[in-house]
Amino acid sequence: MSSTIHAFDPAHPLQADADRLNKIADVMDAKIRKVLRWPSRGLGKQPGRLGHTSPTERVLPGTGIGVEDILSEAVIALLSFPPAELRGTWEGLGVRIAHNKAIAALRAAGKGLRGTDQRPELRLISGDAPHLLPGGEPGPGLLEALPDERYDPEAEYIAIRRALDLRDLARIVLSERDAHVFFERFFVGRKFGEIGQDLDLTGQRVGQIFESTMSRLQADPRYPFPTRTPAN
Repeated sequence: MSSTIHAFDPAHPLQADADRLNKIADVMDAKIRKVLRWPSRGLGKQPGRLGHTSPTERVLPGTGIGVEDILSEAVIALLSFPPAELRGTWEGLGVRIAHNKAIAALRAAGKGLRGTDQRPELRLISGDAPHLLPGGEPGPGLLEALPDERYDPEAEYIAIRRALDLRDLARIVLSERDAHVFFERFFVGRKFGEIGQDLDLTGQRVGQIFESTMSRLQADPRYPFPTRTPAN
């Protein structure tokens, strides 16, 4: 999924706000990894890093396509979307585009779409195929235009953004060892005993470290998640 050169509208609101665009792209990257079920260790991608797949990046079999390739295509689609057609926020649209681009990449890489004795060959319409606006003018790509009612992209953006803000906070306040424990448990979901093997520690000790890191993060005023107010 190679990137192509596009002449973006210099008046596009995201073109004039690099910080907002980078934050949206960071969430789009996490959404793509979520769809592909390829979580990086501690959501390890540095925020705002737009580029191409590194030689060590995991790719979809038979395609050479990785997360960075899908992200590049998704960001191009976001910046190409006409502001007049926007319904909701750019953040929510970014999540929806990232979702659809990741699904399209999975379908393109799939080997199970060929015909069998039980069913005919499935034919997919490209998500980049433009639809026509009133008056016959070409509009956004088909997948970008279709409403997706299975989830709320605006709410998902907020949830992912908070997780990424927590990632960034952990990088700032935690030591390398404690950050490793936190990322592997909180974001990857590994067991304490498994993490302990990385650090030559017991699972019990890793659990203690994790509880300590959570307490430190929650006590920090930059902690991005709402905290419960003790009942009177």
